[in-house]
Amino acid sequence: MPYPDNIVYTAHAVEQMDKRGISQFIVERAIANGEVIEEYDTSEERRYLLHWDDDYAEFMMPYHVVAADKSDGRTIVITAYDPRSQADRWSDDFKTRLD
Repeated sequence: MPYPDNIVYTAHAVEQMDKRGISQFIVERAIANGEVIEEYDTSEERRYLLHWDDDYAEFMMPYHVVAADKSDGRTIVITAYDPRSQADRWSDDFKTRLD
């Protein structure tokens, strides 16, 4: 379960978000309201991919956020992207990976 009150961004996440025009506001809304669509267990942490549809935008905008929960109660944002940039890899609702 993400920790929406204790979010930390990796340098990679900040760089990619800036390049892709994705704000911290969007990422934090995705963490608070998104749906976990994939989980990756590692020896250090629980990583997951969140899907969130920004229904506050003029047009519905999907976002994906890769994050990890640390045992100390932090959620680490690894990256964020608009799955439409990889539309051939996702189902029409961007919730199921095709490859």
